[in-house]
Amino acid sequence: MKDRVDRRWAFTLIELLVVIAIIAILAAILFPVFAKARDKARQTQCISNLNQIAKAFRMYSQDYDMYMPPTAVSTDPLSPIWSAMVAPYIKNTGLFRCPSDSTGRYVETWQDRGWLPYGYNREWAPFSPTRNDVDWVVQLSRVVQPAMVVVVTDSVPGPTNESFVGYIVRANISPTPINNKAGFSARHSDGLNIAFADGHSKWYKAESVVPQPLSALNNTPAGVRWDPVDYYSGTN
Repeated sequence: MKDRVDRRWAFTLIELLVVIAIIAILAAILFPVFAKARDKARQTQCISNLNQIAKAFRMYSQDYDMYMPPTAVSTDPLSPIWSAMVAPYIKNTGLFRCPSDSTGRYVETWQDRGWLPYGYNREWAPFSPTRNDVDWVVQLSRVVQPAMVVVVTDSVPGPTNESFVGYIVRANISPTPINNKAGFSARHSDGLNIAFADGHSKWYKAESVVPQPLSALNNTPAGVRWDPVDYYSGTN
């Protein structure tokens, strides 16, 4: 009887291998699910960020006779860009960081403009350093279909000396604006988050918001509009 009581049980080598194989299979099944859930959470946080930024744009316009902010004031290295102009309406510069982008950060001067991970749709204010008035900045009151006009979206940040222009986004960059240094970033499940002129934000598949052709800024498969006043179509 004593021998039976003191006996120790253990897995055989085959049993251990079977357990390890089952764990490996479960991990292979669950890890992509966890990764997808994590990416979805980041996408949701990004949409929330853009919601707040879009509302800041609207508050800014209410203080400036419905004019939206310029993309930049001048090319002086310390001159402010749009982020510095709307930041006082947010009071949390952390909202300028996309959780799915590890390189971008909040910046507010011309010399650092490339590092913003959110880009202002440059059609609102096609910046020209030779102009010193606001006749080239669009008024929110002139906007055609504000619920479909892009204000801010995911951009591609990086150093300006390598041609990154994260602070603005252009939709007519050839051969494609998708993941282009001067275009928009498809970092959320092959898509991007967009904040619109009416203050709401939404995710879109990247291909669905590319103008077709590129010169027709408001002709996109998803119906998203890049030109606020339809200047290029001549219907403004």
